[in-house]
Amino acid sequence: MDEPLQSQSYEPISQKILETTLKKIKRAVKGNGVDIDAVKIKSHDGIIHVFNTKTLLQIKAVLAKRTEPGRNTIATPLASEAEINLKAATRINNAVTNEGTRDAIIKSYVNKDPSKGFTAKTVRLPLESLKHDYVLHQDCPTCQKQGKIQCRQCNATGKKICDICHGSNRMPCHHCNGQRFIHGTNGKQNCPHCNAIGTLNCIKCHGKGTMSCTYCKAQGYSPCTKCASSGVFSVINHFEAEAQSLFKCDEQAKLPKEISDYLKNEKTRRNLTLHAKIVPLRVKDDDLSNQHTTQTQAKNAEHSASKQTKQKDLITIPFQVRCPYADIVIEVNGEEYSGKILGFRPKFTEFDPFIEILAKKGMDKLKKASKDKKNSRENLEKATEFAIIKEILSLTIRNSNANTLRQLKKIYPLGVRDSQLKAMMQQTRRAMKNITLLPRIAAMSIGLLISLTLYFIYLFYNGDSLIPETLKQSNALLGHAATTVLQVSPLIITFVLTSYLAKIKIRRSMRDILSAADLSVIKTNLGHIGLAIPVLYITGAALICEFATKSENLPLWFTMLRQAILP
Repeated sequence: MDEPLQSQSYEPISQKILETTLKKIKRAVKGNGVDIDAVKIKSHDGIIHVFNTKTLLQIKAVLAKRTEPGRNTIATPLASEAEINLKAATRINNAVTNEGTRDAIIKSYVNKDPSKGFTAKTVRLPLESLKHDYVLHQDCPTCQKQGKIQCRQCNATGKKICDICHGSNRMPCHHCNGQRFIHGTNGKQNCPHCNAIGTLNCIKCHGKGTMSCTYCKAQGYSPCTKCASSGVFSVINHFEAEAQSLFKCDEQAKLPKEISDYLKNEKTRRNLTLHAKIVPLRVKDDDLSNQHTTQTQAKNAEHSASKQTKQKDLITIPFQVRCPYADIVIEVNGEEYSGKILGFRPKFTEFDPFIEILAKKGMDKLKKASKDKKNSRENLEKATEFAIIKEILSLTIRNSNANTLRQLKKIYPLGVRDSQLKAMMQQTRRAMKNITLLPRIAAMSIGLLISLTLYFIYLFYNGDSLIPETLKQSNALLGHAATTVLQVSPLIITFVLTSYLAKIKIRRSMRDILSAADLSVIKTNLGHIGLAIPVLYITGAALICEFATKSENLPLWFTMLRQAILP
C-alpha cells in the first residue's frame, strides 16, 4: 500500500481576503476622526491552512428482550443467544460495508445537522432501517412441553368431593332438620319426607358424593397459561442499531492554536463554520477508501478513512477544511497597529484598542454627559460627533444591553474592548436619563393636574350616580366593582398621559442629536418618576376629599384611610 500523503497543505492568502479585511477595518474607523483613505494594510504574513477532519459514526447494537407465550412465527427463529449476537454483528458490518445502506445512514445523520455532520453532534441516532426481531423458542418448564398442567382443584381426577354432603351422598332433611319427626295436628309424627331417617340424597351431587370439576371441565388438566397451551414460549430479541458520532482531526496538533481551539467541541466547531470553508469529501467503496476527487486532500482522506474503517462498526465522513490565518500590520493616521486575522470573513484578534484612542475625546464627553446632569445634552451632542458613540446611542434606545453589545461587536470587530463597549452603553443610558429628566417631570405634572381635575369633577358632581341604582340593588358586588373602576380610572389616565407627554417632550429635546428613524422608535421609560405617580396622585386625591368635597360624596377609601390615620 502506498504511504499516506501529507494531509495538511497550504495556500497563499488571496487578495480578496485582504480586501475584505481592509473593508471591515475602514467600516470600523469611519467617522471616528480618521480619513478612511489613509487606512491601509501595511504588511501581512500568513497562509490558508488546508487540512482534513473526520466525523466517525460508531454503529452499536441495542438488544431488548421480551417473552411472549406460544410460538412466534413473525420474528426470525434462531437457535441460541450466540447466534443472535452474531446476526446483530453481521447486520452492523453489512450496514458499514454496503454502499446503499451506508449512504442512507450518512444522509439521515447529515440532514439533522446544518453543518452536514462537520460539528459531529454527540447524539445517538436511531437507525430505523436496521431494526429486526429474532426469536428463541424454548420448552415450557411449567408444563414440560405438554401444553397442559394437572388440575390442582381435582388432583387430575376430573372430579371433586361434593361441598354439600362432603362425599357422604346424604344431606340432612330440610323438612325435619334431621330430627326424623315433625309436630303435626295429632302430635309427634314420623317425617314423611325422609321416612323418619333424618337424611335425604344430596341434591347437588344426586347422591353420588362427587361432582365434575368445573375448573378443568372434568378433564383433569388445565391449559398452561405460560405457553398458551403450545408447550413452548418465545423469547423475542428486538435488535436496533444506533449511531454515535465522534470527531477526529489527525492534524490538530500541527495547526495554529487559534484554529486548533475551534476544533475542541461541538460549539466551537459550529463557530468555525462561520469563518472557514468546509467541504464534505465523497466516499464510495466498501472500505470507504475510494474517493472520487482529483484534489490532494481527497487522497489524504482516502488513506485515513481506509485505515480507520478496519473497525467494522465505524462509518467515516471526511471533510476538507480551508481556513486563512495571518499576522497583519495596519496603518491608521500614520500609526501602525498589529494583530491577527482568522477566516474568510476575518475575525480580528490581538489588536490594540486603537479606536478607543481615536475616539477618546468623544468618550470623555460621553462620560461627562452621564455625570453632569446640567450639561448632559451639550456633552452628549458633542460625543455623538464620533460614529462609535452615535452608533451606541442609536442601538441602545432600540435594544436590550445583550443585543446592543452583540451588534456593536459586529460593527467594531477590532480596536475596542468589550469592557469599554459595555461601559459606554451604561454611560449612554445614564446620559439619556439626565437629558430626559425634566421632560418626564413636566409630563408627570401635566398628567397629574389633568387627572386630579377629572377626579375633583367626579366627586363634586357625585360620579357614583352614573351607576344605575338597579345595578347596585340587584348585584352589590358588580356595583362595587363599577365604583372601583370609576375611582381608579383617573390614576390610569395619569400614567397614559404622562407616558404620551413624556415621549413628545423627549423627542423634542433629542431631535438635534438623534435621527428621525431613531426618534420614531424611542421608548419612554418613566423610571423613578413612574413610582412617584401613585403616591402623588393619592396625596392629591386625599387633599381634594378633605377640603373640596361634600361629606356625603366622600369615597369609601378616603373614609377608611382617615379613620386609620385619625382613630
